[in-house]
Amino acid sequence: MPIALSRFLLGRPMRLALASMAFGALLLASWRCRAPISDILANANLLLLGLSTLLALLANYLTGLPFNDFLKQYGMDVPVWKTCYLQLVVQVTKYIPGNIWGAILQAQLMGSPRIGVVFLAGINIIAFFMSTVSTSGLALLVYDRHPFVAILVAIAGWVLASRVATSTWLPRFVSLAARFLGKSLTINVAPSPTHQIVRFFTWASLHATVQVASVITLLMATTHFDLDNILIGSASILLAWVIGTAAIVVPSGLGVREVAFVSFAAALGTSANAQSLAAIAIVARVVQTLPDILALVVVATVESTRSIRNRPRPPVH
Repeated sequence: MPIALSRFLLGRPMRLALASMAFGALLLASWRCRAPISDILANANLLLLGLSTLLALLANYLTGLPFNDFLKQYGMDVPVWKTCYLQLVVQVTKYIPGNIWGAILQAQLMGSPRIGVVFLAGINIIAFFMSTVSTSGLALLVYDRHPFVAILVAIAGWVLASRVATSTWLPRFVSLAARFLGKSLTINVAPSPTHQIVRFFTWASLHATVQVASVITLLMATTHFDLDNILIGSASILLAWVIGTAAIVVPSGLGVREVAFVSFAAALGTSANAQSLAAIAIVARVVQTLPDILALVVVATVESTRSIRNRPRPPVH
């Protein structure tokens, strides 16, 4: 473990304590719900589980599209394929206490010293997708009874999130703060805001479609829910993701997301009892961690291959 990382972790006892408590609580809940968890796993559709995992991995990759636009707002021009790849890199670091490690790793792989800019672009990404994912969850809640209204809710939310994303609100705020410190920050404002809104709307709709498909497929693979319960369960997972993401003191919203899912699903009228919902939440956590493991494999494979190719060869005599 790098010295800097060791010092950071040791210097953040509160974050480590919260993460340890959340992990311990999750293990305790898993033990208490072992019977319904075993039943879910025994009857799970492995094909659908695999499909859900691949869709979740694709959703993570697609977050690199708006990430590219956010970096351009700070004057960083990076190829789109690389920003999508770098968003897979972030999945490796989000379980580590502290929210800067993803930006550090991304900046290193870009060969850029502008860690702060990468970190700010990452904040933009989180804010953007918290808006679009929560909107998608709300749309699912009304889809069964009012499909047209659900479509309008989703579109309106994505448009609003896209408009906020093109306003360069965070770069402007940071630039204003930097002036008091005698610093300056380059901000690139899009020459055609309407064109940029369309771009962000496209990224939002693509990501939402894939993410919702992944969650629905996950519930189809692990439960016997009817359509109404699948919609409620999917909406609860999406809204719980937002709550877990907002709980920045706990890595990846560990434990927070599961409690939020059970609370939302129970309050919204799903037919499953609390213990069954807890079992579903725990299984969903495990399954939704699989794309992160795949991302780790992809990143490790790519970087190992690159390291081997760049290794100097011995001279031939």
